[in-house]
Amino acid sequence: MIQRLFPLILIAGLVLVGCAPAVPLAKATPQFSTNIPGDTLQSPVYPGLEWTMADNPEGMGWSSVKLAQAHVYADRIGSAAVMVIDDGIVVASWGDLAYKYPCHSMRKSLISALYGIYVGEGKIDLTLTLRDLGIDDFTPLTEVEKTASIADLLSARSGVYIEAAG
Repeated sequence: MIQRLFPLILIAGLVLVGCAPAVPLAKATPQFSTNIPGDTLQSPVYPGLEWTMADNPEGMGWSSVKLAQAHVYADRIGSAAVMVIDDGIVVASWGDLAYKYPCHSMRKSLISALYGIYVGEGKIDLTLTLRDLGIDDFTPLTEVEKTASIADLLSARSGVYIEAAG
């Protein structure tokens, strides 16, 4: 299961690390607590200002070899920082984690990637349209816009135009 989700988790980690205003952190610098073996955890961990590091990625179902490959890939594409988190435990991390990096217009890509989990489980049908789902807006959508499918929305080719509120 982890191996199938690895690309999605890596993408989510890359995006989440990058989504914040471009200002250095003053107080909330990530702190890492004592390492604990991942295979002994019974319940999820909810980090606050401190994160728990896994002693052994394999103990949590991760491959150190594949994580090293991900590190090389992230460096090659110019990623500034990455954290791989599984149930609140840091499996791997590199780069400047204390800096908030600017990101713009990344929500759609992240959400599109996360939809894959539910599509794979058969919980979301990408062929359903806005009309099928009863979705409209304050300024009503046109009949053509209501024919946009979930797949169209996720791939940013729906043809739905809603003027920015701000």
